[in-house]
Amino acid sequence: MGRGRVRGRELAAPRHRHPHHQPHHDPQLLRAPQRAERQRGRDLPSLLFASSNSADYPTIRGNRSHHNSGGGIQLNADYSSRCPCGTTVRDGIISFALVEDNVIYENGVNGGSAINADGVDDSVFRNNLIYSNHAFGISLFSIDGSHGSSRNKVYNNTIVQAIDGRWCLNIPKSKGKGGSPVGNVVKNNILYTERTDKGAIDVYSTAAGVLTSDYNAVVDRFSTNGGTSVTSTLAQWQTFGYDTHSFVSTASALFVDPGAGDYRLKEGSPAIDAGTNLSPDVVADIVGTARPQRLAYDIGCYEMP
Repeated sequence: MGRGRVRGRELAAPRHRHPHHQPHHDPQLLRAPQRAERQRGRDLPSLLFASSNSADYPTIRGNRSHHNSGGGIQLNADYSSRCPCGTTVRDGIISFALVEDNVIYENGVNGGSAINADGVDDSVFRNNLIYSNHAFGISLFSIDGSHGSSRNKVYNNTIVQAIDGRWCLNIPKSKGKGGSPVGNVVKNNILYTERTDKGAIDVYSTAAGVLTSDYNAVVDRFSTNGGTSVTSTLAQWQTFGYDTHSFVSTASALFVDPGAGDYRLKEGSPAIDAGTNLSPDVVADIVGTARPQRLAYDIGCYEMP
């Protein structure tokens, strides 16, 4: 399916979309291919990009999704569904999505990640502020998709989980069709939770080619068994070749005022100048500030001026 800018029902008229306080999701909200960008419709269960089988080149930018009982944003490649045009042609994969500059909080009390990517390939998730969510932060997986979400770039996101939240980044073994996720790249993210039995990243395998991860600010807890338990400290995680330049930090060291929901970097934050250059994929932050401002890229969704 080609690049598209079709807008779904409820969304084409007023510009700012602000879904909140919804008990369930509406899988018909957006049809592929489309662009959801700062639009407001009726109150919705989540900012949901639901493909009936394959939606290529969707853009979800600059939205705010909060207080939904399910997930915040969902990209769902459903191999079993029919195409919107009524044909049965499908590949069960969403390709070349761009999910950026979104603020996603207080979702998932009944499950559902802040960003769910089911069967999503070759896509970019960047500069999203994700905080106080109660399930996972970002999940790359497959239940309905043809295979696990693969070859995605997870760059410069700030993820701070609620105390009852799950893992910041979840990459589990596929439960649906096809193989499990491979080739995902995770850089320049803040991955923070205070929950002691969860942590920064859970992945189903440490085999070569499954994951590349580095230059992240993390907590000292990782899982190599798909999130069943904490299996590794950062030092142990690094023996698998992950996160050589990453470091453990705290919310109070990183942010201006995390208790008040201010997740900008404070002066002296260890995330300042601690990232790697991700141009041309990342050239600005969530509010449009050019990167870098100082010696190097900052970690997280905000760049310190």
